[in-house]
Amino acid sequence: QVPFRAVARLLRSVIGVDGLDGQAARDIVRERIPAADPEDLLLVDDLLGIADPSAAVPTIDPDARRRRLAALVNGVSLSRQSPVVFVVEDVHWIDEVSQAMLIDFLAVIPQTPSLVLFTYRPEYHGALTRVAGAHTVALGPLSDSETAALVAYLLGTDSSVDALGRRVAERAAGNPFFAEELVRELAERGVLRGEPGAYLSSAEVSEVIVPATLQATIAARIDRLHPKAKRTLSAAAVIGSRFGLDLFTVLGVDPAIADLVAAQLIDRVRFTRQPEFVFH
Repeated sequence: QVPFRAVARLLRSVIGVDGLDGQAARDIVRERIPAADPEDLLLVDDLLGIADPSAAVPTIDPDARRRRLAALVNGVSLSRQSPVVFVVEDVHWIDEVSQAMLIDFLAVIPQTPSLVLFTYRPEYHGALTRVAGAHTVALGPLSDSETAALVAYLLGTDSSVDALGRRVAERAAGNPFFAEELVRELAERGVLRGEPGAYLSSAEVSEVIVPATLQATIAARIDRLHPKAKRTLSAAAVIGSRFGLDLFTVLGVDPAIADLVAAQLIDRVRFTRQPEFVFH
């Protein structure tokens, strides 16, 4: 619910200032938007979190700020010649100001070589579900045969995992992430031996406890972590779904990032000088 947060992250990526701050980032903004009003550029700097501390940001109400920023961004969009895809994930968590700005941006998208993709949970019924001309794709669960094919891919073809695979497929109930997490949990517990896609098992299926829910599966995996890795994961959850390393120092945590990446609980999504991670 931080105002402008979703839009700021999107524009940092679009303009190319991710991983930069200070004067270098401001130079790129002025290179990308050369004809902008100087006052508008100060608003952009402030939005992207790269404002010059010595420059006073114009004092205007949020609606006026939104309109001016939207007009500036739309001007840049209309001048773009190359195709581009914009992806905004988890729109069900979007702040209201960002939602309103995205609606403003979408007004010119049909006039540009652009594709905009939003993902959101079914409980979201905000303005972005009612965009004129948009096409909605509702994702349902995997079918039984699709779930079975996924589980077979994850486990491998050895006959020793056949019965366990049927149990995993039944419990996953068409949720691919649940199926993946169940297989990881069974492997970490030693029920499965070998490598992903080529597992073996000597366990008696009737004696194997398979977690009943996705939450229980992930909780069981977290419980097996080393305390340092578990503390890192807890701190990351406080920071947010996407995080760098700097805030761990502020929280007094020596992060065990490698353990969490190896466990596929988090993924690295930026490989620059300032790496960034997300929850898997």
